[in-house]
Amino acid sequence: MPDLHSLPAERVLLGLLHTTSSLDGVARAIQQLDSTGLRAAHFFLPAHAEAFTAAERILRQGKPVDPVTWHEAMRASQLVHAAGGADFVTRLCLAGDGYDGAFPTHAKTVQDFALRRDIVARARQTALAAQDLNQRPEGVALGGASALASLGAAGAQELETMEVDLADMLDELQAIHEGKRVTCIPTGIDVWDELIGGLQSEVVTFIGAQPSVGKSALIGTMMENLAVRGVKVGLFSLEDHPRWVADRIVSRRSQVPVKRLKTERLPPYLMERVGEAVTEAYGFAGNIIRDGRSGLTAQQVAATARQMIVQRGCQAIFLDHVGELDVSGEWERHDLGVTAAVKALRDVAKDCRVPVVVLAHFHRPRGNSDAEPRYLRPTSAMWANSAGIERMARVAVGLWMDRETPGHVICSILKQTNGVKDLDFSMPFLEASGLIRSLGGRKREGDKGYSDSEGRAA
Repeated sequence: MPDLHSLPAERVLLGLLHTTSSLDGVARAIQQLDSTGLRAAHFFLPAHAEAFTAAERILRQGKPVDPVTWHEAMRASQLVHAAGGADFVTRLCLAGDGYDGAFPTHAKTVQDFALRRDIVARARQTALAAQDLNQRPEGVALGGASALASLGAAGAQELETMEVDLADMLDELQAIHEGKRVTCIPTGIDVWDELIGGLQSEVVTFIGAQPSVGKSALIGTMMENLAVRGVKVGLFSLEDHPRWVADRIVSRRSQVPVKRLKTERLPPYLMERVGEAVTEAYGFAGNIIRDGRSGLTAQQVAATARQMIVQRGCQAIFLDHVGELDVSGEWERHDLGVTAAVKALRDVAKDCRVPVVVLAHFHRPRGNSDAEPRYLRPTSAMWANSAGIERMARVAVGLWMDRETPGHVICSILKQTNGVKDLDFSMPFLEASGLIRSLGGRKREGDKGYSDSEGRAA
């Protein structure tokens, strides 16, 4: 196994922190630290880490790092004393000679080796856990994968100025113009794409509703439309067997109701239509990667989602639904556990730059005991299990039904950070197949605002 460190690179970095009495030299050294995010923990040799800590402290005080000041700051360090004391400091001061401008390159080398050491340490922890027969092997594997994925996503954390963001914005605009970067993935549902802009990358979209209103119908249609276009999606079906997606897609394409598919002996002409629908679905079925395990923790979902993205090329993740996540082992209160789970899913969206869609239930609103919940326009006060959903959401919608618009699912945009909100639109509902019709939706006119305090329409 090769040595996972570069002592010459560490010495050069420390030598480049040696500064003259000029204020420009101090400012330049601080800028190098801030731009690279170099920290003492990145150094392999403990004496080098001690020297870095002392040098950074001197610089942050606006003073130059000269041999005398530097050695005085480390006089009490046994590590530096063992390394040679004043002679050690003098050698460090000379180590940067001839390496002007090399700080970023050597910092990256030292940081990469530090990350490799962290990866090895996490892998060893996973190996030890695998030998513990009291732990489930699946949990050990997912825990290790999650830890490694987090290291890969974090990398060497850098502190940068907003100049980097402006440059990145221009690069992104150019990439979008050239068709190389997609910030929103169209769902194929016309009214959703018009008013919400599709599925937004790096964002968790929450879809809430009372039971049996149309949450699964909506994401089932989204997944089919995306898969047909060649976009790979990942599905966590925590509540129902993941076959529900195939049942509904085949039902819509064959025009045989799901109920008949699952309960009746079909006549030959219908079996032929079903066979043709299955053949069509095979053409894009490989683009829907699903996990049908029950009782998954948020960490297990996050780790598997990262695998779906990195290993299988998934460009969007769907979770049905957040209330089914297992949070019993970590949190005394279920709502706090769900909030923590939402944070884990938000990290997946942000780190992997993909949209994550999460389904959630609404609780029955107070003060409407005589009204059927599915016919009540939802508000942001109605999320079940966790108030943190409303707080952390960037896009949140609620589904309901209107007696005056039969055959449609109504969607209320409760929150949208970068777009319109507090408006409703309708989507035609295909009751026989349990999906949404992609075309024919419309924005509703004249709907009033919302009253979170009462949990009902104002």
